[in-house]
Order: sequence, then structure tokens, then C-alpha cells
Amino acid sequence: YWDPFEGRYKQIEVLDSTKRNSIVGVIIRISRFLRNYGNLLTSEDLTSQIECGKVNVIDLGTLEEGQMKVVVGKLLGKIFEVRVDYEKARKIISRLKLGRGRVGEKIREIEKFMRDVEIKNPALAEPILLIVEEAHIFAPQGEECDSARILSRIAREGRKFGVGLGIVSQRPNKLNEDVLSQTNTKIILKIVNPKDQDYVLKASEQLSGDLLRDIASLGRGEAVIVGQAISIPALVKIHNFKEIGGEYGGEDIGVVRRWMERVEREREIEEIEKFYEEKGVEIDL
Repeated sequence: YWDPFEGRYKQIEVLDSTKRNSIVGVIIRISRFLRNYGNLLTSEDLTSQIECGKVNVIDLGTLEEGQMKVVVGKLLGKIFEVRVDYEKARKIISRLKLGRGRVGEKIREIEKFMRDVEIKNPALAEPILLIVEEAHIFAPQGEECDSARILSRIAREGRKFGVGLGIVSQRPNKLNEDVLSQTNTKIILKIVNPKDQDYVLKASEQLSGDLLRDIASLGRGEAVIVGQAISIPALVKIHNFKEIGGEYGGEDIGVVRRWMERVEREREIEEIEKFYEEKGVEIDL
């Protein structure tokens, strides 16, 4: 190792081949970890950056799926842990204040914890709603990972601690069955794939086979809502976000229009080249 005081390398012991191979193995594993997850390493607490009363968007689009699962698993795990501890603290204080005896010190200790949460993670001192896009990536059917485990737990227990969960997926049959079945209300857009239809039907007590067949013929922006949030299934029309002033939309690229525009550009260039060729003028377009 390098001794900064003596300004030279010093040898602690002679490494035999076994120890040397072990060290090389550790170095390879560290290098692999930094290559795969180095861009995720940060000293910042993401939960402290969540702002109250706002839609907070965490864009993971630049990461690979494995990296996404790591981030989502750790982030949601921290959010759920803080919310559970905070709500438990509130209930304990309520009980202690109703009781008798010397409980002042215990109350002050719990109130200090609650103030720390309110200062460091103000958004987690209130109920929170989590929306997970492409949920089949983070809670895939038949696969165990941190993100799937915490999503399953939030789906089962989150209501008790003020952690709401909304999952969004275009491939419901790829989604963890435990997570999907725990959702109380479903907003179902057009589903054509028979496997997806059967999977949603099994996970929805309020959804009948006849209604599900109608879902296959829904138009763009039309959806059926079923579940505890509504007395009877209802057909609704969802606003086009761009038409009401939004800058983001999930519509498909106009492939044919783009092709036709390219053909038109090439035709114009050919006409210009032909015009100058007839005039005997060389141009570079």
C-alpha cells in the first residue's frame, strides 16, 4: 500500500497465489458493480426531494431494467418504511396522552422522531400516492426482486399507513398476480389480447365476462371503471392531454405521414437538381 507519510509503497505481507486470486476476484466484482450500477450511486436522499402537494416525476428512462428495479425497490422501500414508522408514532402518542403515569419522556422522544421526519422528509409526514408506470417491469409475474416484494407489500398493507398505490401496465398478464389482485379499483382501457382479458377478469371481482368482451371494442380514450371507488361499472371518456394544453402525449408516431414527408423532400430535391442540371449549373444540396 502507499504510505503518504513516508512517500513510498510498503508491503504488509507476501501474497500467495490463493490470496492473489481472491483479491483479483473481489476487484472484478467491484468493477462489475460500478459498471452496472455506478451511475446510481449518490449521497443524496431522494425521498427528501419529494415536494408536498405536487406531482413528483422520477424518470428512469436512461437506466436498464435491472437498474430500474434496484432504484424502485430501494426508493419505495424507504418511502414505505418512513410512512409506517410515522403513522405508528402518531398512534402511540395518542394512546400515551390518554393514559396515566410518567410518559412525558416517551412522548418527547416520539415527537422528536416525528419532527425529524417533518423536517427531512416533509412529504412523508402526509399520506402519499405512488403511481408506477410500466408496472410489469417492476413487479413481473413469476420473478422475485426487491421492487416486486415492496410493491406487493404496499398493495396489501399500504392503505393502513397512508400509502396509496396506482399501477399502470399495457401487459396485465405479465404483472404479478398478488399486486394486481390487491388493487381495489381498476380503470381498464381497450384490451384485445385474450390472455390479458382472462388475467384481468380473474383479478376483478366486479368485472363480468360480458363487460370484458365490450372492453375489446373500446375507442381511443375510452375506459371502464370498476371497483370500490364506484357503485357500478361506468364507461368514461378520458381527456386528450394535449388538447387541454398539455405538452406530453403517448400517441404513436405518425409513421406513414413521416414516410410521405421524406418522399416529398426527395421529390423536391430531384426537381431542384434537374432544374440546375438543365441550366448547366453544379450545386451541392
